[in-house]
Amino acid sequence: MYNKTSQMKLDELENHEFLKTLLNDAIEISKDRDIDIFEVEILDANFSEYEFYIHKTGFYFFHLIQLCYQLEYGIELLSNFNYSKKSKVTRDQHLTYNVENYIIRLSSINDRLLQLVNAVFHLCIDEKNVNDRIVLTNLKVSRTNFEKLFKQFKNSNTKYIGERNTIIHKHSYLEKKLRKIHVLYESNFLDKYNNMNLELTKDLRKDVLTKYIKETKSEFSKINSNCFSNLIPIFDFLQVEYGKMKVKLK
Repeated sequence: MYNKTSQMKLDELENHEFLKTLLNDAIEISKDRDIDIFEVEILDANFSEYEFYIHKTGFYFFHLIQLCYQLEYGIELLSNFNYSKKSKVTRDQHLTYNVENYIIRLSSINDRLLQLVNAVFHLCIDEKNVNDRIVLTNLKVSRTNFEKLFKQFKNSNTKYIGERNTIIHKHSYLEKKLRKIHVLYESNFLDKYNNMNLELTKDLRKDVLTKYIKETKSEFSKINSNCFSNLIPIFDFLQVEYGKMKVKLK
């Protein structure tokens, strides 16, 4: 069993006062309007700058939280392969897909947080141009202690940055233990050892797979826990800045 501290920390994020404030504000500005407060583009809402600010902040906050949940679900998906279902997807392919999916999503969380910061500080930077340097050096941000909080957060989720770039731009994730599982699941492996006891060979494969999944779940859960823990003080900070900006815009 892996540590469920990550789920507890995620629950803290979901119950954070910042989220409650954003929900209440979103409901308020959507009154008497035939709109979905979670829509990406609000073209016909005739929002004031104040209302647009609330909408955009809420939008980026919810997409950050959604990514946090996807990271947590990703741990469960490592072991949810259905052996009874006929599928062309093999067990090792299913595992690799979900490991790579987790790595890619983990590497996206810094970007999602910076989009939220852009919204909260009302920097009005086009989202395609949002990055560490532009946001952290902006005068509105640099005069606060956000950079320190961001660095602590970033340090909790940097382990797979290189692997993310490899997966997206070069080739599949080639971690040694995962490659061993691929070999054990290749059909020619069983053919090569067809003179051996087939059940013993399958038991070996099962043991290697079980150990890998257990260790990977534990590692991913620890990463999630650290990541979510470091988001909590950032939410505290952003909630204060959000309140200040609302007063200026109202």
